[in-house]
Amino acid sequence: MTELSNNINEISEGVKEPVELVRTTVNDVKNRVDTILNFEAKLRKGVEDPVFRLIRALTAVVNGIEAFWKKYNKK
Repeated sequence: MTELSNNINEISEGVKEPVELVRTTVNDVKNRVDTILNFEAKLRKGVEDPVFRLIRALTAVVNGIEAFWKKYNKK
């Protein structure tokens, strides 16, 4: 019985290191994915805000030109 118990203990000890390695690897991958997602969100926000401001400005210019032509053509 002690030999069986010793064998089980050896097997358990042998499994601990690979399991810890997998756990560490999974945590590293998770951290990298989080970093990439955070970067993507910052990049999107940094691009979207200026683009939306430009679109609003262009829309205002187009509306102004349209109003000018309507008023000009009525004369």
